[in-house]
Amino acid sequence: MTSSIREQKHGLLKTNGICERFHKTIKDEFYSIAFRRKIYLNLEELQKDLDLWLYKYNNQRTHQGKRCQGRTPMDTFKDNLPMAKEKCIGYMDEGHVDGSFIDDHLTA
Repeated sequence: MTSSIREQKHGLLKTNGICERFHKTIKDEFYSIAFRRKIYLNLEELQKDLDLWLYKYNNQRTHQGKRCQGRTPMDTFKDNLPMAKEKCIGYMDEGHVDGSFIDDHLTA
């Protein structure tokens, strides 16, 4: 029987380690800092800052995990895209794949 998202227990690194580690990282590296530096008057302001942080996290910050090994997640994604396409794994449309697609609010 394969495990689905619904079957995984919240908070257990053994069953959901990648997600739990990301939640810790976003809490420590974004939310804890952002809420000390700024009072958000609405969700749109918070979302804009979060989107910018996520862009940097995925495109500029190198990761030391098993899959990235010192590369950014976007570099890892692009390096593995040919294999993913070959294996018939769904992939994003052309505008997103090469990393050139960035929402206007991220470039401000």
